[in-house]
Amino acid sequence: MERCTLHMQLIYLQEFWDKIHNPTGTRDS
Repeated sequence: MERCTLHMQLIYLQEFWDKIHNPTGTRDS
């Protein structure tokens, strides 16, 4: 279970980081 949560957090972090580094290249769903 912990691994699943960690994976989800990692994805969220990546998306968040991407938004910070690419404010103009964000794809809002």
